[in-house]
Amino acid sequence: MATINNTGFKCFQATAVAIPAYTRVKVDSSGLISAAGNNDAIGVVQEYVAASGYGNVKLWSAPGSQFFLAGGAIAAAAALYPAASGTVDDATNGNLLGYVALTAAASGDIVEAAPQL
Repeated sequence: MATINNTGFKCFQATAVAIPAYTRVKVDSSGLISAAGNNDAIGVVQEYVAASGYGNVKLWSAPGSQFFLAGGAIAAAAALYPAASGTVDDATNGNLLGYVALTAAASGDIVEAAPQL
């Protein structure tokens, strides 16, 4: 039986590939998570998740700011877009993520972002 999650966080098992902390993730038909592509993410892992290990995902419905793994240099106050391997970037690719960077970041850094309505 399914239950309703009111916390905005959910624990998932990863596929056989490890996932870096603050990576956008998708869920497959088996209920396993992996790094997301451009438009299929359900949220962001909150810690490093080992291959076939378990990790917490902050779902898009969770309140507050979000941390993301930067896939390129990001300017503060820039709109964010999904990038390769579950990262984000401020380079326009037509798939606006709905978050704005609160801090600047270099590729590989963690960037804090707020929802942008």
